Amino acid sequence: MAMTTLPCLDGFAIQFPDRIYRYNDSGVLCFYEQDANGNAIGDGTPVTAQDIADANSAWAYKLLREERDAKLYDCDWWGVSDRTMTPDEANYRQALRDVPETQTPEINDGFQLINITWPTKP
Repeated sequence: MAMTTLPCLDGFAIQFPDRIYRYNDSGVLCFYEQDANGNAIGDGTPVTAQDIADANSAWAYKLLREERDAKLYDCDWWGVSDRTMTPDEANYRQALRDVPETQTPEINDGFQLINITWPTKP
């Protein structure tokens, strides 16, 4: 699946499948569908406030999963074959896996994750 990068003013970028984002001749940010060669198709659809909110939500969940995955990685060694994981450790790891379903992540103006309550590491 082709991915297009949408550059943001602060240097971050968000990737969207099968779309090209660019400013039209009137200076309005629009998205365009892509053909098989990656060329823009059609006149473009202006990006709405809802499109931006959806992108922010997708970015927040992406950051949440990345941070959660890093926390899981940090304690992967608890499950090595010559060691028995304690119930507290197992519960912590399960709570980390549940974070995307139990939290509603948001991002601040600096595109940093906020309003997340992480489980306490034993």
